[in-house]
Amino acid sequence: MRQLTKMNTTSKNQIKLKDGRIFSTGENFNVVPSIDRPDYGALCFPLSGGAAFKIPYSRLPKLFTDFHSVTEEELEEAVMDCYCPSITGEDVEPDGHDSHGFPSWLIALGMC
Repeated sequence: MRQLTKMNTTSKNQIKLKDGRIFSTGENFNVVPSIDRPDYGALCFPLSGGAAFKIPYSRLPKLFTDFHSVTEEELEEAVMDCYCPSITGEDVEPDGHDSHGFPSWLIALGMC
């Protein structure tokens, strides 16, 4: 079983949830890979309090400072090479997870 560790991060933009909660730009969060859906998303724990919420991996770079988006070129290279960026920016195997337990972009996007 892979090691899951929290990422301490800050919101880049305002986050509005379906349940009506709103988090301001610059708020601090702990983010961990979801155990029940490790291929889909992460659990976000606001340090200001309140219940955790799930965010799809693909949205994390838009919302938080410590997650990195991926380019089409990087995905093409990952398919051909033996490494791929994870959603936190670490180089991992295309079907692998980084040191925090977050998946490669190929897994996060359902391509692997």
